[in-house]
Amino acid sequence: AKVLETAHTDAKTWRPLAARLTSSTDFIAIGKKSVTKRQCYIHALENDPTYDSITWRHLGSTLTPSTTAIVSGKIFTQKDCYTTALRIDNKDAKAWGKLGKLLYSTETATVRKNTVTKQQCYIHVLELEPTCAAAWFALASTITPTATANETSAVTVSGTTYTQQQCFTKAKEIDPTTNFSETKQ
Repeated sequence: AKVLETAHTDAKTWRPLAARLTSSTDFIAIGKKSVTKRQCYIHALENDPTYDSITWRHLGSTLTPSTTAIVSGKIFTQKDCYTTALRIDNKDAKAWGKLGKLLYSTETATVRKNTVTKQQCYIHVLELEPTCAAAWFALASTITPTATANETSAVTVSGTTYTQQQCFTKAKEIDPTTNFSETKQ
């Protein structure tokens, strides 16, 4: 806390402080003020809005789909935080995964002027981290085995096409200890 009393405008001071707080309801006393994990991330981003994608992703994780954060006078939703993280670093697999989890099956988001779907988010995760079992399972949940014209019966990840069952199998091969349910999320 003493560091913040003298260097409260340094973004690099706020994010590690937030990381020390274990839940969104935890707080740290700075002087006579209590600061939450979310407020630490906001302070970091107000001091340097392009600090890094991780801080934006973490700020998004402190929100719910119905809450917002105000950074430098601008309102950010959870979706905004994840798309901002990806604008800064589009190789942030965790931000892609969180955005995919957040989107409804028919919803889209704009990342670097590209419109992406839930399914495309999980494909991005797997192109960056091909051994992420949770992403294979989540991707499988976006595939319809008996697809109509508007649905997908298979997807391509890094040049290889996978059916829903192949995605489920891949998830289980990567992490045999997890009890993946083959029901749609």
